[in-house]
Order: sequence, then C-alpha cells, then structure tokens
Amino acid sequence: MDTYFHELFEGREDAVFVDDPPRLEKIDNPEMLRPQVALNFISSHLNGSGIGIYPLRDGNRCKWICSDFDTAEAELLAWNYAKAWEYYGIQAWVETSKSKGFHVWVFSDDWMSGTIARRAGLWVHEMADIEAVELNPKQELLEDGGYGNCVRLPYPGRAEPGRQTMWDTDRTPLAIGDWLPQALRLRTPVAELHRLAAMWKPPEPAPRTPRKDGEPGRDGGASDYNDHIVGVFKGHTDIKEGERDLVFHTLARHMAGMGLEIDEAHEVGREVWEEQTANKTTYPYANVRTKIERAYAQRSRR
Repeated sequence: MDTYFHELFEGREDAVFVDDPPRLEKIDNPEMLRPQVALNFISSHLNGSGIGIYPLRDGNRCKWICSDFDTAEAELLAWNYAKAWEYYGIQAWVETSKSKGFHVWVFSDDWMSGTIARRAGLWVHEMADIEAVELNPKQELLEDGGYGNCVRLPYPGRAEPGRQTMWDTDRTPLAIGDWLPQALRLRTPVAELHRLAAMWKPPEPAPRTPRKDGEPGRDGGASDYNDHIVGVFKGHTDIKEGERDLVFHTLARHMAGMGLEIDEAHEVGREVWEEQTANKTTYPYANVRTKIERAYAQRSRR
C-alpha cells in the first residue's frame, strides 16, 4: 500500500513537510536514495503523524492538482468543483481536509508540466464559476529555488475522525483500502488535462487611465470596463448567493486597482455586504475582509 500511495502522490523528493512537530524536512541524501527516503515518509504518514507534499519536482513537473476550500461554503464549493471536473469525464476526489475545509484532488497518469496542471485547474474553476483561492500547484514554474506550497496528504495514521478522508460521489467516506485502487485505476491521461489547460487564457490587464486630482469616490474610478463590478461598487447591483465569492474577489481587486486606500475599501466592502448581498448568514463579512486584504497584499508586492 505504501508504494501505491507514494506513486499517486509523487512530488518533490528533496523536501517534505512534517506535522509532528510542524517543520520543513529537507532530504539531503544523494538523489538515487531520495525515492526510498520519500517512501519512508509515506510509511510514517500512513502509520502516524501526517506529512505534506510539495507538488513541483525539478521546478516544473507534477502529477496531481489539488484545490483547497476553507470558507463557510467550503463543502458546497468542493462538491460543485468536483462535478465540474466530472463534466469533462475526469475523476475528481473530494477529501475532508485536516481543518474544517475540503480538498478536491485530480491525479494524472504521468508527469506533466506545472503549466498544464495549473491552467487545467483554473479552467475548471472558471467553468464552475468558483474562485481559485488555493489551487495547487500555486505556480506554473519555480524560478527562485524555493519549494512552493505543500498540501497535507489524506489518511494519516492519526487523523481526526471524519477528517483527511476521501469520499465517494454518494458522499460516503471511503477506507483507504477501498479508495486507493480506484484512484490508481481512474487517473487522468495527461492529454486530457492538456486539452483543458489550452482552453484557459490569462486575463487581460485592466485598462488604466490617469486619475484626476483627489481620491476617487464610488463612481467607478478607473475601471469602468467591468459593468457588473462597477454596478456592485456603485451600489446599483445586488450580489446573488451563487456568485458571492467570485464577485467579492473581483470587487476587491477592482478597488485595489483604482487606488482606494485599504480602509476605504473595507468601508465599501462592508456596505456592499450589508446592503447588497443575499443570505449573509451563510457568508460572513470575514470572507469579504480576507479578500480585500489579499488583493491589497498582492498590489503591494507589484
């Protein structure tokens, strides 16, 4: 079982994230010995504390795609995302992750580029109309010598009851002995993922116009190209229940691109959430605040 599990979740073999105690464990053994060391970590994972795997080997090759959902709507979004993969005839597996969230996994039958993996995942997110907040691999290519982001694996020996377990399409938990043979048999040909990746196109940069003197008010600012988001921003358009994540994500980027100060963006976000958002009880304002803070953090890194 250890060997098959390792084959399915192959990733970097020069580093692994260990949960007990939490740390990045660098594997400095000669390259020829690293597969066995990685297999030893898998064995420890299945029989004890968990580990996390970094997806990109050699900077640009990987064998799996994993999207992480951690919002209040995590369960609904995860199952909808899995259904979107299945629409294309691709097996996707839903896992209850270590915390309160969910992972959705897709496994390829061979190594593929990080570009194929990430763009295929982004295309399915787009088709499902679900924001890709935590899609792994998070980079198409590691150029700076870093490790990228790890994902904790399912079925650790010390998993909490009901957590880190894969679920069948009828939403029943699967024991590892039942799930693993299915997952190996239903891996996706790389050519199928390549087809989906080719459908995704990077978004065009927003047109920018010089700002006039003074801070922009809620008049659309420099980003009137997006009528829907501008309607939300101006207070003219309500946000439907099924589009809350995507719209607030786009609204946060819109405000950051306009040059609003983050405090003003939070005021606008709060007002839109209170007055224009459907069913706020299932979508707390903390979700909006997180999207604004993330958008402004990204702006500051440019």
